Amino acid sequence: MIGRGMFFLTRKPGLVQLQGHDGQLVEAWAFSLLERTRRAQQRVLAYWPRADADAFVMAHHAQLESGQALNLELERVKPSGDGLLGFVLSCALAPDRWPAHSTAPHPHSNPTGRQAHHPV
Repeated sequence: MIGRGMFFLTRKPGLVQLQGHDGQLVEAWAFSLLERTRRAQQRVLAYWPRADADAFVMAHHAQLESGQALNLELERVKPSGDGLLGFVLSCALAPDRWPAHSTAPHPHSNPTGRQAHHPV
């Protein structure tokens, strides 16, 4: 089963070892996530093979904190314990929910405080 959506990190990703199909150990990044829907919240544990994930994790290390929203596509999603388990196909940081506060004046503001003249 494939799943797509926005998920929230509940802690920093960590390296784990998984047993591959061939019995060999494979390193992967484990993403502990929370999926929020209108009806409920669900825990999701997503694994991303280290060979595929290292560039993303290293590039965004500072942002990958609890609460960070991620747009993910997961495969092999299945129930596991008190949540879901899946494997990452693609991952991107979700855009910030609120833009950073800017000290630049609003384009429609009048910094002089004088009445603007509008021809009729």
